[in-house]
Amino acid sequence: MKYLINTLKIIGTILLLFVVVVLAQNIGIVWHALHLHSFKYILHGITYLVVALLLFKLVANKVYKRNLAYFRITRFKFIKVCVLLGLLLPIVVMSFYLIFIPGHWVVTDLKSNQEYSAMLIEIFFLGGIVAPIVEEMMFRGFLLKYIEKKTNIYVALGLTSVLFGAIHLVNGKLTGMSLIMLLAAGTAVGLMYGLAAYKFNTVWASIPLHMFWNMSAVITLTDHNMEYGVIQYIIKANNTFLTGGTYGMDASGISIIGYITVAVLLIYWRRFYSTEKQKL
Repeated sequence: MKYLINTLKIIGTILLLFVVVVLAQNIGIVWHALHLHSFKYILHGITYLVVALLLFKLVANKVYKRNLAYFRITRFKFIKVCVLLGLLLPIVVMSFYLIFIPGHWVVTDLKSNQEYSAMLIEIFFLGGIVAPIVEEMMFRGFLLKYIEKKTNIYVALGLTSVLFGAIHLVNGKLTGMSLIMLLAAGTAVGLMYGLAAYKFNTVWASIPLHMFWNMSAVITLTDHNMEYGVIQYIIKANNTFLTGGTYGMDASGISIIGYITVAVLLIYWRRFYSTEKQKL
């Protein structure tokens, strides 16, 4: 009976947080009804972030009788190792493709400067800053901590990672290997983010990893012209392991290896750090 009750509570929490995020997102989208050109994207992002944070705080205080810090949503912390790994991951993955996979460069050609500025705001602000903060507060903040307390950290890391991978299925109709690669990649990257937040006890460990990966889309690795990013490196390959299938390079086998490598480094770096600290 206790297992059933905890399962229902976890499902209820997942649904509640999805409602919070969708509501915050839709409130932010209201700005698009106004003719504010590229500025509407900035207002959209700011509104989305502020509303989401306020709603998360309301849910934590009123529903769960906790403060945000309990859910690892702490004050800003600068964690050097996570910033460093966040920068290195996309650089190493991109370098692999540039060195070992033949391809050619294409400068993305958009119809107007307005479209170009909107794309940059989407990559660096909406996708690179706002989305990672909100998603990390939800998955590696609320859900990871709540599921951990109801079960254990292993179930929490596994469930939140699989769920994080699964939500990316809404981005398009995927079948076959494309579907498998996306689920594998989403789970692997979710595990990487989850381990960072858990090991350092704050979402400010996973946020820079998430931010820098998303921002790397300014240079798009692809197997066809996507008209996205400032420049594109279009590879000559049909192997789903290399291309990531329909979803793209984020779901490629090379990216998955990168996610897992960073996760392992976080585990062993934290152990090494703890051991050295005890010696002092």
